[in-house]
Amino acid sequence: LIDYVGWANLQRFEKEHMDILVGCLYNPLEDHDADQWLSMFESLKQYIFLALCDRDLCALASDILNKLFHFTIIQSTILEASAPIFLSCLGLLYKPDGDQFCRDNMLRFLEGLTKDGQPFKEYIYRIVKDFSEKHLNPFLKSNLVNFMNDLARDRRVQLFGNLI
Repeated sequence: LIDYVGWANLQRFEKEHMDILVGCLYNPLEDHDADQWLSMFESLKQYIFLALCDRDLCALASDILNKLFHFTIIQSTILEASAPIFLSCLGLLYKPDGDQFCRDNMLRFLEGLTKDGQPFKEYIYRIVKDFSEKHLNPFLKSNLVNFMNDLARDRRVQLFGNLI
């Protein structure tokens, strides 16, 4: 797929490309394949994140990212490498012409990640916080406001305890 993307000079993925990735990720990921998965992610991440903004591909894209984000041996590298493009993806998704179906999918994806523990909560908090600071008006009109308020409240409780 990586070779084909380069050869065909693709601008974005179609469903068939996403299906190939989903098929490759069907079985549990093996630690001895970590370098190959990391290389694949580096080569294709812009296509996967862009697919989060496509109504026909967003659910597949979030499934792919969820699987890769949870591959423990490369998790920190993938999270770090994806932060800038994740932020750009939010910028695209929450433009005035962004698809509500994709926005709802994004919210479910983010909520699912934050339920998986503190490293994900902190990661998502930083990305959504950066988005809110760089794109205040789109953020304030988005379905991320209540989500971010909940994250911030949980973060305060984590840091200071429940003072009320």
